[in-house]
Amino acid sequence: MRITNKNIDTLRKRLFTRVGAVGVADLLRIPKNLSKAIAFVYIDYPDPANFNQRKKVPRGTAFFVGVPERNDNYHFIYVVTALHLVNGARYYGSPVYIRINLTDGTRMDVKIPCNEWVEPPLYRYCNCGVQSPRRGQLRYLPLSELATDEFIKTYQVTEGDELCFTGLFGKHPGKKEHLPIVRFGKISLMPTEEIWIARHPEDKQTVSPVHAYLVECLSIGGLSGSPAFIDFRGIRGVITQPPPPPPTAVLGLVHGHYDIQYNNEFDDDSIDRRNMVLNAGITVVIPS
Repeated sequence: MRITNKNIDTLRKRLFTRVGAVGVADLLRIPKNLSKAIAFVYIDYPDPANFNQRKKVPRGTAFFVGVPERNDNYHFIYVVTALHLVNGARYYGSPVYIRINLTDGTRMDVKIPCNEWVEPPLYRYCNCGVQSPRRGQLRYLPLSELATDEFIKTYQVTEGDELCFTGLFGKHPGKKEHLPIVRFGKISLMPTEEIWIARHPEDKQTVSPVHAYLVECLSIGGLSGSPAFIDFRGIRGVITQPPPPPPTAVLGLVHGHYDIQYNNEFDDDSIDRRNMVLNAGITVVIPS
């Protein structure tokens, strides 16, 4: 909507209606229920101190999606994560462990063999049907919360729209229960052309073409597999033409980020930066 003197009253009414419904503070805060749809991905990784020993380590993020069945009375729950995380587990001969929180404040690992994961034809992500433990404290994201092509068109999602990500920070995954962090970014480029991404963490040369969003965000390794939520909680949601958008929707899945390899000499001879790898600040998000 173009803001003019004629429609400023309409915008003011929408803003107060939205604030009255959710509260001023909630326009600025990330909804707590987003983190409840998050799980952490662990694999048996070779111990750097003893390569013959295996150690269960956090490698990325997964989230749950509910697919309706029988007129929405039941839902099949699928866990979704990045393809290269499953390929990494397969490479090391490890199953994939999905760590979830329990209602008593503890956590548990759900062990899923690599051959139970399903790869869609476009090699973008992996999913697997799971049964939630009775004490599992998790929320699934219904299909209605996915930003489909129709959703993107209706709400005119484009470059500059804000996103938030929930997922693993490997340096502090949580001791008693897993603790997802929240990061933020903006869409830098819509998926108009295919880009090339690596399918395997140990083979950066084998790549596949996919349509994906490029997002301005300093992604970290643990966010691989995280859901990327488009954020309509603030003024963006207010100025959008009716029907009003939901507060958040799943734009897609975080695949990874681009690095910059420095090979040039620097003036400061005290630090050898010739082989430094820096985060380019551009993250790849696979569309929902």
